[in-house]
Amino acid sequence: ATEKPHARPAAPAIAAPAPPHREETPAPSAEVTNASITDLYRTVGLSLKKLDATRGEEATYDLWPRYRHIRIADSFTSRTRLLAAHDMLRALERDISTRTSPTSR
Repeated sequence: ATEKPHARPAAPAIAAPAPPHREETPAPSAEVTNASITDLYRTVGLSLKKLDATRGEEATYDLWPRYRHIRIADSFTSRTRLLAAHDMLRALERDISTRTSPTSR
């Protein structure tokens, strides 16, 4: 009699792992310039003003002091200060974005 090969049970299907969460990556520090910081500072200020106008003081009361704490002219004096200002502005930008989104109402 011929022996039939034993069939292997099918392995359970495994879903592919979820791709890693990728946040928007900030520009590399080599691209941070006095001009880019000036533009970012202006943009964040305008966004804060718009958020204040649309959502009121309750939405921005803690953001304005952080924005005013950034001494833009001082940031131009060293690379370390420039990068620190960049990081603070990006953090403010993220917080403003969170409070501007429709789900934050």
